[in-house]
Amino acid sequence: EQGTYNITWIFDDGNGNTVNTFQNVIIDDHTMPTITCLDNQTINLNDGETVYTVSGTELDPAKVNDNCNTTSIINDFNNSSTLEGAEIPVGTTTIKWTVTDNAGNEATCSFDVTVNSSTTGIADLAEIGINIYPNPSTGIFTIENAKAYKITISDIKGKIIYDKKIENSSEQIDISNQVNGVYFIKLQNKGVVKTIKVIKK
Repeated sequence: EQGTYNITWIFDDGNGNTVNTFQNVIIDDHTMPTITCLDNQTINLNDGETVYTVSGTELDPAKVNDNCNTTSIINDFNNSSTLEGAEIPVGTTTIKWTVTDNAGNEATCSFDVTVNSSTTGIADLAEIGINIYPNPSTGIFTIENAKAYKITISDIKGKIIYDKKIENSSEQIDISNQVNGVYFIKLQNKGVVKTIKVIKK
C-alpha cells in the first residue's frame, strides 16, 4: 500500500558471518483520479418558483474512479460533497466538481445548469414588443422585433436543438425536422430572459 517501508536485509555467508543493511521502499501514487460530470442541464421552473431546489443526487457526478482511495469530492457551488438541497438561480450556472485522492492528486469536471423562469404566454411577449407566431405550428415559427436577442430552443427533456443570435427584425425559425411535441423558446438580451412554450404538431 501507499507509504514508506523500512526493510532490514540480513546477509549470511553460511559460516556464521552476517551483515545487516537497510532499505527504504516508498510507494507513491502518481495516478490521477477520474471524475465525470453530467451533460449540461436545462431546467424549466413551475409557476411561482424563483429558484430550482436540487433533489437528491440528481446533479452530483455521474462517475468517480481512482486506483487507490479518494479523500474528497467537492463542488464549488455550495462547497459540499453533494448538491442536494442547493438552490440554483434563474440563468446559467457553471458548477465544477473536484475529486482528490489520498496522495493529493486532483481531477475536475464541470457542467452548466440553465434554469429558466416559468414560461410566459404570447401576450406577455407582446408587452415587450416581441411576437412569435403561429403557435401551435408545423415547426416553422416567425419571430418579430427580437433583433439582437439570443434564442435557444430546447425540447421537453432540456436538450438544446437550436441556438443562435437573431440578426433581423423579423426572422423565421425552422424546427420542422424535430418530432411533434412541446418545445421551449428562450429569449435573452441585456438581462431580459423570456421563455415561452410552443407546440409543434
